Amino acid sequence: MEISKLKPAPSPKPRPIIGMIPEMTKDMLGMFMGLTKNHGGIVQFKLLNKTYMLVTKPEYVKHILQSNHHNYIRGKSVETGRVLLGNGLPLSDGEFWLQQRRIMQPAFH
Repeated sequence: MEISKLKPAPSPKPRPIIGMIPEMTKDMLGMFMGLTKNHGGIVQFKLLNKTYMLVTKPEYVKHILQSNHHNYIRGKSVETGRVLLGNGLPLSDGEFWLQQRRIMQPAFH
């Protein structure tokens, strides 16, 4: 997703170039959990000089992925995410996304 020029989300202290790489290579899940614990349900962070948003608050996730998904498009930087995390539901688009969402939907009802 491309980030607009709105008020920035909470974020950790920025580190030029390397961003969150040391934490990510040591314990990626722990890094994401720490960001959420320290900064809340929406966090902005840098990785390889690109800005990313981590959204964990359930109502925000629902807004982005379900009720208002047409207003959120994935940018070119999502390819980095696919390399790290695979082409799962949060990173896929189009027909592939719809197929995955239909498979997962019963688990959320």
